[in-house]
Amino acid sequence: MKKVILSIATLAGFAVATQAQVKFAPEVGLNVTTMKSSSDLATSTSNALVGLRAGAYVELPFNNMISLEPGVFYSMKGGENTFLGVKSTTTLSYIEVPVNIKFNLPLGIAGKVFAYAGPHIAYAVAGQTKIGSVSSDIKFGDGNAQMNPLDIGAQVGVGYQLPFGLYARAQYGMGFNNLSNASTMNTKLTNNSNFGISVGFQF
Repeated sequence: MKKVILSIATLAGFAVATQAQVKFAPEVGLNVTTMKSSSDLATSTSNALVGLRAGAYVELPFNNMISLEPGVFYSMKGGENTFLGVKSTTTLSYIEVPVNIKFNLPLGIAGKVFAYAGPHIAYAVAGQTKIGSVSSDIKFGDGNAQMNPLDIGAQVGVGYQLPFGLYARAQYGMGFNNLSNASTMNTKLTNNSNFGISVGFQF
């Protein structure tokens, strides 16, 4: 019985200690995004589009060097193209959930540097295309004239954090699944990719 009580007390103490180490980090930054489209005949990549990325991470440490870092973000993606002098812009707004494995390298009074990698899943909540001066909303679904709202991919990044919690990070992310539902004689594939920079504060 004493062993059982001791075991429960040990687990409870570990849970409290782990909870005390959990850190929250609101963050805001910019995405520089492109859309890559390919078919059996050709492949093209759009010009870059700059959009907002804002949200927060929660850091769950395994030890002082490795942690799990899930988050929730509003993330703008898309791209621009110009054809015969007419510019077309696709803007997509996602709710994105990244889950990173984060590797921390403490630098003492200088703070720390960190690197991370992991998957993400994102769901489009709004979208718009603009051709010249004419704008129209994107319809999401599984129809041929609709866009797949689900974007599944991964990201890698690096950052630096000051001792009092302020940090900056840079990351590259890529979507793996096809956003296009077009059904033609040629296979079509459309993917998001983005480079992001952001600042945050961890407490």
